[in-house]
Amino acid sequence: MRMILCAVCALGLMTLPAYPDAGTTMHVITGAEFNREVLRGDMPVLVDFWAQWCGPCLMVAPILEDLSEKYAGKMKFFKLNVDEHQGIARRWGITRIPCIKIFRGGRVVDELWGFYPRDEMESFITRNIHRGAGR
Repeated sequence: MRMILCAVCALGLMTLPAYPDAGTTMHVITGAEFNREVLRGDMPVLVDFWAQWCGPCLMVAPILEDLSEKYAGKMKFFKLNVDEHQGIARRWGITRIPCIKIFRGGRVVDELWGFYPRDEMESFITRNIHRGAGR
């Protein structure tokens, strides 16, 4: 965890997990694992494309970590650092972050760009879990 400080008064504003060290069901993925875990996965896969310097990415992190625990077994959750894996980021058209993409059957079926409140993120996740439930 790391504390985010106000640039004006230096008061602590919030504590955020320091990706990639968080120990939840939200897993850090590397380039070597991307094809196996994301593109060939047997269930919907959420990938959070992020960077350590990105404030909104760090705001999204605790929300996604909480939701990854809630929906474990229904969707896989990964985070990919775009600075460390620029080739993958380019391949999937990541031009701004945070970017959250849902993959199913090796293709992107939905995506969000930017920060959204928890209820909208959860709706995004449940919509995509249920999208393929009847198949």
